[in-house]
Order: sequence, then C-alpha cells, then structure tokens
Amino acid sequence: MIEVSDLSFGYGDSFQLQQINFSMERGAFWGIIGPNGSGKSTLLKILSKVLKLQAGSIRIDGSPLEKIPLQQLAKKVAVVGSEAHFAFPYVVSDVVLMGRIPFVGRLGNYTKQDNEKVEEMLRKTEAWDFRDRYIHELSSGERQRVLLARALAQEPQILLLDEPTAHLDLHYEIEIFRILKALNTQEKLTILAVSHNLNLMAEFCRELIVLHRGSCRVIGPPAEVLIPTLLQEVFRIDCRIGFNPFSKAPTILVNTR
Repeated sequence: MIEVSDLSFGYGDSFQLQQINFSMERGAFWGIIGPNGSGKSTLLKILSKVLKLQAGSIRIDGSPLEKIPLQQLAKKVAVVGSEAHFAFPYVVSDVVLMGRIPFVGRLGNYTKQDNEKVEEMLRKTEAWDFRDRYIHELSSGERQRVLLARALAQEPQILLLDEPTAHLDLHYEIEIFRILKALNTQEKLTILAVSHNLNLMAEFCRELIVLHRGSCRVIGPPAEVLIPTLLQEVFRIDCRIGFNPFSKAPTILVNTR
C-alpha cells in the first residue's frame, strides 16, 4: 500500500532524511517513533505531498506519488494532525463535510450521499452527539474525534496521523487509538501514526519505524524494537521493559533517579 525506496530529503544544510526504506501492506497499522527533530513529521508531509520528494521514490497503491493528482490522492490518503485552527465558528457537521470536498462536482453542491457519509463517520468516531455544536466549544478530545471523522469522510485507504493525541488526557488518548484499531481491523484501513507516547504505540501498532538523526534506525514489532539498549541510544533514557498484564504488550519502565 505504501512503498518507500531510498527516500532522502533536506532543509538546506540544516536537516536531512537519508535513505529511508520501508513497505507497508494494505491493512497494516504502523507507528513512527523517534526523538524531537528526527524527521517523523517531515516523513508524513512528504507522503502526503505537503513537501516535495527530493530523492528516491514513493508508491501509493502501486502508483508513483508524484503522478497522482492531489484530488485523487485525497481520495486515497487522509491526514490528521495534533491540532487544527478554525478562523470561523463552524458547526461540527460542517467541519466533517469538508472531508467530502474531493468528491464535490463542478457545481460545488453536496449530495445526499455526502451527508450520509458525514453521519456515518460521526457515528463511527462517537462524535454524533455533538454534531450541532460549534467546533470551538468542544474539548480537545471531542475536537480530535471530529478531525478524525473529517479525515474518514474522504473515504481514504490510508490514514496518516501526526501526534493525534498530543494534547489529550490518558482517557482520550486510549479512546482515539481504540477507534483507530477498530477501523484497522474491521475495515482494513492502512494506518501510519506518529506519536511520542511509546507505550501507547507499543500497545496498538503491529510494527514500529524508529527514526534517529534522519535515518531509519530499525523497523520491527514493538517487542523487538523497544529494548533498553536501543532506547538508551535513541532516546537517551535508562529503562527496563515490562509487559502489560492485560495485553502482553511491552511497557517501558523509566529510571527517573
């Protein structure tokens, strides 16, 4: 579904992604982790054509990324960030309706199908109850569910998430990732997420990409990637690895002394 070969990118002389290679199958749920400045957000921006690929190649569902028109790409790939700012007090249902823009015809009119899709995604993200409220009236957790619903209204095959739970409390963090997990398992939505919450990523992602100083340090299942030596090297933390007694996922126990 996503094939990245020898990807390299630089902001002048200040930063570079170097020789990034990975291949995600349809229905995969992967995470990207790494310290600040390692290139996580930059990689997502390149995958979504916000930044132009400088070297290497990217294929989305078999097609070269540079040859996919933006409107067609928006029907394949949707992006959710950590926060969104709205200049006007939009009603929640109208925010989600924005996700239907790639499907709007020349006359710019929304159809019954568009409104039905909005309702479907509001219900899937458990945001239906505040569909008539203004977006600025919502809590951070509620607003993030609306942004997820807007992305899903695009009917994407791939969902890219850049710190989707950065400003949320633990309850909403888990809630968002539970929704993502359900979409992944039930609808085979391909998901690639960036997060600094390593334990959350270990809990929900099947594979992790570790970026360090612009390079791909390792790719593998959380249990193989999250080991004390690598965490010391990449994140500069002294830790031990335990296991969640409920899910058996690896859990990082940090030495704070």
